[in-house]
Amino acid sequence: MSYSKISRRFFAYLFDTIIVSGFVCTLLLILKFLNIFDTKTLVENISKGDFSFFINYYILCFLIYLVYEVVFLTSNISSTPGKIILDMEIVSYKPSFLKGFIRSTVKVIESLSGLVIISGLVAVFTENKQSIHDLLAKTFVVDFDRRSQHIPSSMDSAEFHEEMKRRGIKTYSEQKALAQEMFGNRKKSSISFILSSPLLWAIVLVLSIIIIIIYSNVIIYQIRNFYTIVNL
Repeated sequence: MSYSKISRRFFAYLFDTIIVSGFVCTLLLILKFLNIFDTKTLVENISKGDFSFFINYYILCFLIYLVYEVVFLTSNISSTPGKIILDMEIVSYKPSFLKGFIRSTVKVIESLSGLVIISGLVAVFTENKQSIHDLLAKTFVVDFDRRSQHIPSSMDSAEFHEEMKRRGIKTYSEQKALAQEMFGNRKKSSISFILSSPLLWAIVLVLSIIIIIIYSNVIIYQIRNFYTIVNL
């Protein structure tokens, strides 16, 4: 079992953040198109010292990011799109929805509070490269080799049996849970197989970047237009 390097996890986190931001920007653009959300009014309110939008935006990002993490982590994919792009997945001894929810909640709080830096430093110094959210949920981030989605090699088997002895595992359910932790999810449904495609999420990542740029240009245009009118 190969634990993912911190540098690769950082880029996976960056990709996830971009994808979530792209989704949020898409939602705001749709609301603007439907005249439910007005960027012009937003700029005017900010100029008057009304920053309530940022509070609502913060809450929206928290909820979307949380749902994003929970849905992907508790599915058969066991990975977020950012990690899928870089061929990584999250494994756990005796995985459960509760563990996925705990990990996701703590990670999102870290991300939106700036504690993600501290969590990353913790992963640097832990034996299995576990961040704070990994330690609390008892999860691990491992590299996923798509060329070896079959029965583990003899070397993997030796490592597996050695780990069984170390933990004192005897029952089949415990062995199955350990295999999932060490080797990840080898069997996926057709839908899961499609959703676990790195190419798919790489395309989504590019589209997210484009949408973020479009939304940023809309805001910049409104700001310039506002100050042009004010200076007349």
